[in-house]
Amino acid sequence: MATFRTIEEALRSSSSSFNFADFHEEVQLCILSFLTPSEISAFSCTSKRFLSLCRSDTKLWFAMCDRRWGLKTQINKWGDGQIKFKLLYNTLNRWENLIGFWRRCCRGTPPLVFFEWGSSFITGFMVSPSKMGNYGVIKSSFLWMGLSPNGEPLIFLDKDCKFERKGDFEKAVELGLSDTDLVAARVSFIGKRNFVVAENLGHVEDVIGEEGMSPEGREWESVIFIKIVYCCPTPSRPLQGLWKVLLLFSRIYPFKYEK
Repeated sequence: MATFRTIEEALRSSSSSFNFADFHEEVQLCILSFLTPSEISAFSCTSKRFLSLCRSDTKLWFAMCDRRWGLKTQINKWGDGQIKFKLLYNTLNRWENLIGFWRRCCRGTPPLVFFEWGSSFITGFMVSPSKMGNYGVIKSSFLWMGLSPNGEPLIFLDKDCKFERKGDFEKAVELGLSDTDLVAARVSFIGKRNFVVAENLGHVEDVIGEEGMSPEGREWESVIFIKIVYCCPTPSRPLQGLWKVLLLFSRIYPFKYEK
């Protein structure tokens, strides 16, 4: 009868001869999905056997996108499902930092903006106090960021924030620039804690393939936004970030106390 020691020694000897190539392809993809693009490039040079796997867009780059953003957005719908997952990975890797709270660097109301994931896009909202005078807030869509079928960034701006419901903003984007008051915009990142939203004054190709320009008289002055770090409460710090939000609101909308 085999003893515990002999079984342990057998497992140890077998595990020592077990290498990455012995794993099933699905397991290999799962492991590789945790690597960065530069690490993937370095790994592909170690063996010709894994070169094709590392170059596979529908396998490896899909796995990398799915692991990072599969629970946050529908990665198969970005760019109408016609773009490469490698391009999607590089794009979302840059845009992901937008998610969360930001504040205007210059004067303006409301001072707070918030970005969140959509099904195949990222939406920016202006956040302002409720008109009812309570502790509620109003989220108004003002920026939509997506990708065209050929992988080009599609960024639309609603200067007046007239779409109070996110679904209405999405429908307006589908109509394109020629049928709405949306203007083409561009987003430029300055490090990880600042970005600039500016109107794209050049011609753009909208969702339906027609050329359009920003409507006359709809100029948007470039605005710099600064990221609000540690804005969300945690179990160990339940009040973290709340003072920043209250401070921003109190500057523009002073609190009124009932007598």
